[in-house]
Amino acid sequence: DIEIFYKTTEEMNCKPEEALFFDDNVTAVINSVKAGYTAIGVKDNQLPEDIDTIKKIASRYIESFEELL
Repeated sequence: DIEIFYKTTEEMNCKPEEALFFDDNVTAVINSVKAGYTAIGVKDNQLPEDIDTIKKIASRYIESFEELL
């Protein structure tokens, strides 16, 4: 539910565009972007079509958090 993204930023006292969201779930990535977050897709055991969708929607797709170091 997209409302959870709005409630989360409200509780953190920030705006959605100030939030980074990391996830491997295609639906979560889609909803986070709809809510105004910057989404980072994370590799897991997704289906190839889900990986393609996440790569198209997320600002970045990583295979490991070590890529961010």
